[in-house]
Amino acid sequence: MILMKFDPEIKGSSKVKGYEDWVEFETYAISSSRNIQVQGDDRDISNPYVSELMLTKGADKTSPEFFIQAKIGKAFKKATIAVVQAAGANDKPQNLLTFEVAEPIVSSFSTQCSSGNRPSEHISLNFSKIKYDYTNFDGGTSKGSVSKEYNLITNTASAA
Repeated sequence: MILMKFDPEIKGSSKVKGYEDWVEFETYAISSSRNIQVQGDDRDISNPYVSELMLTKGADKTSPEFFIQAKIGKAFKKATIAVVQAAGANDKPQNLLTFEVAEPIVSSFSTQCSSGNRPSEHISLNFSKIKYDYTNFDGGTSKGSVSKEYNLITNTASAA
């Protein structure tokens, strides 16, 4: 499951324990890259490029809010994206992967639908900083996490 919480809140439909009222998404994508030019013995390395966070979800009660946020262009304080898996005898939710983005702005919103199907929506978030956290699990037991941050404004990386 991919769940997201905004600050200030956009109230979603999640009923997952510990993630109640978070917004449910079906997919996310984010990428980073840089250009590297090789000339003789030298390599010229450019600053990194970090894409916007792209998300897909089915239409729900948050749809009008995302639509209008793409028009307003106002930054939230932050957004937290949790990739959650169910594990153990009770299918207890485990937070496998977390992205926290600072000052997210809904930069684009599009919706599409074909006859007889639920509308789908594509949302892009622009942000100034990202924190990426991965937690390793062995069954139902956390075996520690690794966390890194990148600031797009200052072009600096750090351990969180």
